[in-house]
Amino acid sequence: MLRKLLLAAATLLLAALSAAPAMASHLLLPQEVALAQQQAQKAAPKADKAAQAADQIKTYGNRLGEGLGRAGMWPAPSAADWKKPVPIRWQRSWADAVATAKRTGKAILICINMDGEPASEHYAGIRYRDPEIAKLYEKYVCVIASVYRHNPRDYDEKGRRIPCPRFGHVTCGEHIHIEPLLFEKFMEGRRIAPRHIMVELDGSETYDVMLTNDTASVFDKVQEGILQRDPSLLRKVRGDRSIFEKIASRDAADRAAVEKAFLGGDKNTKRKLLEAARANKAAAPVDLLRLGLFSLDSELNKKARAALIESESPQAVDLISEALRAPISAEERSKLIETLTRIGAVSAKAKTLSVVHKGMTSKSKTVDVENWATAVAGGSYPAPKTRLDLSKRISEVDSRVAEAPQDKAALIELARSSLAIAVHPKTAPKWVKPHLADAILAGLKAEKLGAKGWPVDATLAVAYWYSGQKLQAFERASKAMQALPDDPKSWNSMAVLDIFVQSRRKQIRDAYIAKQPWDQSLMTNVHSTYQILAKHPFGTAMHVADHYDFIRFFGAIRQADAALQAGLKRFPSSAPLHQRLRQALLRRSGMQGLENYYSRWLQKEDAPKQLEWFAGYASVVAAEFWRRRGRLDESKAAYGRAIERFEQCISKYPETEASSDHWIAMAHAGQARIAFEQSRLDDAVALTLRSFERKQDAANKLDSMNISAVSNARQVLAKLREEKRSELAEKLGAALQALPAELLRRPAFENVGGAGRRGQRRGRGPGRGQRPERRR
Repeated sequence: MLRKLLLAAATLLLAALSAAPAMASHLLLPQEVALAQQQAQKAAPKADKAAQAADQIKTYGNRLGEGLGRAGMWPAPSAADWKKPVPIRWQRSWADAVATAKRTGKAILICINMDGEPASEHYAGIRYRDPEIAKLYEKYVCVIASVYRHNPRDYDEKGRRIPCPRFGHVTCGEHIHIEPLLFEKFMEGRRIAPRHIMVELDGSETYDVMLTNDTASVFDKVQEGILQRDPSLLRKVRGDRSIFEKIASRDAADRAAVEKAFLGGDKNTKRKLLEAARANKAAAPVDLLRLGLFSLDSELNKKARAALIESESPQAVDLISEALRAPISAEERSKLIETLTRIGAVSAKAKTLSVVHKGMTSKSKTVDVENWATAVAGGSYPAPKTRLDLSKRISEVDSRVAEAPQDKAALIELARSSLAIAVHPKTAPKWVKPHLADAILAGLKAEKLGAKGWPVDATLAVAYWYSGQKLQAFERASKAMQALPDDPKSWNSMAVLDIFVQSRRKQIRDAYIAKQPWDQSLMTNVHSTYQILAKHPFGTAMHVADHYDFIRFFGAIRQADAALQAGLKRFPSSAPLHQRLRQALLRRSGMQGLENYYSRWLQKEDAPKQLEWFAGYASVVAAEFWRRRGRLDESKAAYGRAIERFEQCISKYPETEASSDHWIAMAHAGQARIAFEQSRLDDAVALTLRSFERKQDAANKLDSMNISAVSNARQVLAKLREEKRSELAEKLGAALQALPAELLRRPAFENVGGAGRRGQRRGRGPGRGQRPERRR
């Protein structure tokens, strides 16, 4: 039909243009006739080319109008589907894709996917695993983007790549890392999946296919993009290159071949490959160097580090950061940091990391860590005063100031007492600002009379902070930190430390966002101040979490892990710290390592209260990662361990019943999904009903793969009806209808134009799951 329309349009156009010369004597000038003839000559091949392309397009997938419903148009992949390999060779980075496109002359095809959304699940589990679809995509240089992690880590303990189980070939880190860049370049502010974008060699877009109601139209466009493309753009690529020549290539297939040669080669081959990589300073294959770096052979380790030290490639930055975590000599550490500094001339990330590592190993000139640590360690600290005591104290000091307006000590005491009552939890909100204003006024008067140092600056810093005058607070906190406090164990001193570290964090953050240089002393001060807060009587678990997040973001992984371990010793039942521990354990030792860590911890005599709850939740997390990898039996077993842990937690700590029931229901829902993917429909129904019965409110809660008990039940129901199992379908349908209407609403991403969802549940604890407020 499309071909006929195109041919008709072309025929009409040619007829109209060919008639132009006949009318020239009456309507057109001679030059206009010539122009019309030229246009006719140009239009004819274009129309013919479009018609030829339409004629060559084959139908793949399902087409709208075939009477298929949602489940029929995008059938959910089964366990057998997920086990099939992905034959599409995705490039590992956008830079690699661009380089490969220029070398081959191929256009780039961007594929965007998300977890849980039915069409995305269909593409990832069925279409991207179809050899026929892979042949279509072979004509492009392909990249895949998804913000969801399916493997807890990207490399094993030997430095070998762990391909994403959902997409194959790329690691999860690679398809996550590429997404923000593609969003900025091509998505026009709309995160929609599934989505397919064709990008030409000059960076222009040929098509952007999204929000389609079938799969066939997407594959039509994929074919059309190639059929209408100028074939002369393609370049011949030598196929007889040696493995050593492939080291310079950025094509994913060549990179994989080089890594395979290293893993399967003898020591001499490995040595030569690393030497060739070292010679290729501008584009050293990072994953080859990683294999050398994590090799058990010390000579190969050294060669890999030597190649990293001489590297000029921004792609080597992350591996250099990893190398700095290892126990290496001070000389090698210094050289690696200098390499970061050198690459920093072309890479903002490298420059930042070099400043961070220098800052983490320097001694602060502003924060006296040793004396602060001594001052806040051990002993007792004063109990907080009641609001009545503070009111009496203010009255007394007011009288002193009235009698002696020039009394600096009395003014400082008035400022401190006014601040204390302003931030007291029982002070009515309407009186907070007046008390803060009194504190600031008294502090400034005392300063004008000659008072200086910690008492004045610390009081004004906190008063300004709670008055919303952050810049003044930052300035005063910086002045206060130039001396040790007279009240090191007080809440006030903790607040000053907090304000000071916020000021330094802001300076770093602002410079980083603006891509401007910043001094390493800022990171030194951040790290040093958080070390004090970790020991301060009024320090909190959130101080530890903030410390961990900030320095880890900037690449100080080793120091961040140490801070987290110290924080868990002090705050063993902190949900935010357990969240970060789970992530660290998954990155380091995978799902088994995560569960084993909590099992060993539970066996210790000093195991904290409610650790059973966190162990149960760790098993839920492990189960979901096993599901992502298609290891459904391991996932089912992990869900079973989670249920057992939560049941034990309820028996020991009844106050955890509500949250434990929630996760037991989620675990049953996860097992129901496994049963569905394994085509065990009877079990899928039974487990779904068990989930509904255990905690009805959990029925529409999405797991980390964006699937809820309700959404899975709908797919199970469609399958039951397809297989004519009416009795079981009626039973499940009745259970769904019995749920409140709000639990049956579809998630936003299942609606046209709906936004994706990133899970925010990982920080929940056995209580209400709210982040604790900092003590005022």
